[in-house]
Amino acid sequence: MNWQPIETAPKDGTQFVGGCWQELYGWTWNKCRFYDEDKHGIREPYVVMDGGGLPTHWISLPPPPSR
Repeated sequence: MNWQPIETAPKDGTQFVGGCWQELYGWTWNKCRFYDEDKHGIREPYVVMDGGGLPTHWISLPPPPSR
């Protein structure tokens, strides 16, 4: 799978890898998920990226290693 625009990321709480460009660091990526936020009675999804930043792209997490 290739990197996709963040607008197409799953919004059901599924974790994924999010990436964003930061002037100081270049491309950064980290684990993300969308959460629901209640804004004046309207539920809107927002994304949280571990370590900060607002991701602009996403890719699925790879499967975990076998034991």
